[in-house]
Parts: sequence; structure tokens; C-alpha cells
Amino acid sequence: SKFYNYINQTIDKIIYNKACVMFLSFIMAFALFIGISGGDVLTSPTSGTTLENIPVNIIGLDDTLELHGMNEEVTVGLIGPSLDIYATQLSKNYSVYVDLTGLEKGTHNVTFQATGFSDTLTVMVVPQNIDIKLSKKIRASFDVEYEFINEDKLDQKYSVSVKNAQYEQVTLYASQETLDKVHKVVALIDVEDKTTDFSQEAKLIAYDSNGKELDIEVAPTTMNVDCSVASYSKEVPVQAKFVGELASGYAVSNYSLSSSTVTIYGLQEDLDQISLITVNVDVEGLKQ
Repeated sequence: SKFYNYINQTIDKIIYNKACVMFLSFIMAFALFIGISGGDVLTSPTSGTTLENIPVNIIGLDDTLELHGMNEEVTVGLIGPSLDIYATQLSKNYSVYVDLTGLEKGTHNVTFQATGFSDTLTVMVVPQNIDIKLSKKIRASFDVEYEFINEDKLDQKYSVSVKNAQYEQVTLYASQETLDKVHKVVALIDVEDKTTDFSQEAKLIAYDSNGKELDIEVAPTTMNVDCSVASYSKEVPVQAKFVGELASGYAVSNYSLSSSTVTIYGLQEDLDQISLITVNVDVEGLKQ
């Protein structure tokens, strides 16, 4: 009984002593670290590893020049004390960069630089060098088109149209090589849950002919658009179109539909072009 009381009192003293708690926390954290590492920190004083997909930072690029041919990511190899390698992996306080300060238009061979690594580590960036091209930027004007996004979240009985736009043209700033890839510039207009007229700051995006967004400077980056939301409808007849082959010796003598007309919604100019709706009816192999 006295022994258990002594143990309990001792534990209480440890729990309520900040220094003891910090010491025990350190011991437990170190034990956990050793467990995760598999003991390599203690058994392998020197080791090696690779860090994959390290982003490349660009510094010193002239604002009037466009960079071509640069890797977005590289691999970094490390050799040195195991403890320092683990510390580097945990802290992630490192980076890889390329310094383009003073470089002019043309092709150049540049070197990847690593920083933030311990002096005890041998650091190897793969690749070490890369050939790049710097091109002069020019300005060009492009007409703005409109693209509605989230149309699947717009009630089908509503249609949206652009009533007024802040700009008809915008300026792109890039090399001639990049400008030649521009297929269109669009203002992205979000129509989700719209039921009444609205105004919106629409983001301006440049696309190539494959619909891929181009990394290009657009000025301005957004513009205001005023949009109308309307609900135009029209009732049109429904006509059946038989698809497939009936059984031999059979033909369709008559038919009836559950509804002879339907109501369609959309832009008025689109509705004016529609006089009937055709419904496909599969009759393959039918006898009755």
C-alpha cells in the first residue's frame, strides 16, 4: 500500500513538472524517429537518397523577355550523414533555382543552383544544366469572346446572354511564338443558379486551338459583364422516328405518344429555328 502510494505520488510529480514532461516528450519523439527510420540513423552514419519533383524557382528574368525550355521540376540527390539527410527531409527548408540575371534575348546554357541544404551534404541536381531560350515580348490585341461556365447548374428553363461588356478587345503580352498559338481569348462567366439579370467580374483566359489554357499575360486580367437572364419557351409537336427492323412480315400501322407536344426553353433565336422534336423509338424485332 505504501509502495503504491509512493509510485502514485512520484508519477504525479513528474506529470506536473514541465521540465520532466518536456524531457519525456523528447525521449518519446526520438524513439519514434528511430522507429520510423528503421534504425538507419544509428546503423548507417553515411547514406544517400533522392528528392523527387523539386520545383524550380526562376530569379532575375527580365520582364520584357519570355522564357522557353525550362524544367518546372528537377531531382536532387543527397549523400552524407544519415541524420542530416533525415533532418533535411523533415524540414523541407531547401529550394532549387536558376539565376537569369543579365541574360539577353537568345539561347543560353544555365545551371541549376541548390540552397538551404546542410554543408555536411553532397548535393547533386539532376539535370545540372539546361539549354533555354529567351524571346522578346510584344503586345497584340485580341477580340474577347464569352464562355459560360457551370451551365449544368443553371435551370434549363433559363437562358443567359451578354447585354454589355466592359471591353471588346484586350491586350496580350508575350513572344511572337506564343501569340501565334492563341486561338481565342474568352471571358469566363459563371451562370450557376442565376435566375435574374446580373453583373460579374469575368476572368479573361487565352486558349490554344486544342482548348488548352495558355500561360500568357492578359491585360486586363478581368472585366465587368452585364448579363440578362430570360426564360423563353415554345410548344412544339413531337414526331416518332422508328429505329431498327421489325420482325419479318410486320409493319407499323399506327402509333400514339404519351404526349403529342413538348415545351422547349432556350434563346429566342434558337427557338425560332425549331418546328418539331423527333423522338427515336426502337422497334427492332417487334411483332406487336
